Amino acid sequence: MNEDNSIAATSLDWATVVLKESEPPPARPADDGLMSVLLGIVVLSIGGTILTAIPLLFAGATVALAAFADVEARFLTDHSDALWTLAGATTATVLVGGAAVGGMTALGAVRDKRKPNEITGNQLAAAPHGVRELMSDAVLTVETIKDSRAWREGLFTDVDLRAAIWDIGSRGLAATAA
Repeated sequence: MNEDNSIAATSLDWATVVLKESEPPPARPADDGLMSVLLGIVVLSIGGTILTAIPLLFAGATVALAAFADVEARFLTDHSDALWTLAGATTATVLVGGAAVGGMTALGAVRDKRKPNEITGNQLAAAPHGVRELMSDAVLTVETIKDSRAWREGLFTDVDLRAAIWDIGSRGLAATAA
């Protein structure tokens, strides 16, 4: 490597440096528990809706058949309280199930928006000179790798480089904190 392309000869502008963890932090167990509860509510509401809608369908079929056969249908007047209760229960279970599906959708959207942790250049610029110099060399080495033939041929991936530089950055910050 000649002197013009040397990593040590290049200075780093810390304001532009942002190191990112290769993956977002894992979901919290509370999120998984809430998702399980909402899934249970959805399953129970589907079952409840089916169980309350079946008698309503049979009642409707009975009234339709009675009207078709010109038979007086006293079924609705004799059992109107039970039918209204079933209709209310069906509506309630559909609404609860819909709310649970909405909750699952919202929780999934929040999970999808999780971002990897970051270390900014300002945090690294505040490090002692020795640590800052090592970090500068590491960041510039990653940039050199991205310009290399090995990068173009797929020997390294962005995840590999981000994981390596994240490890170096987090160790550098830990060294300054100690």
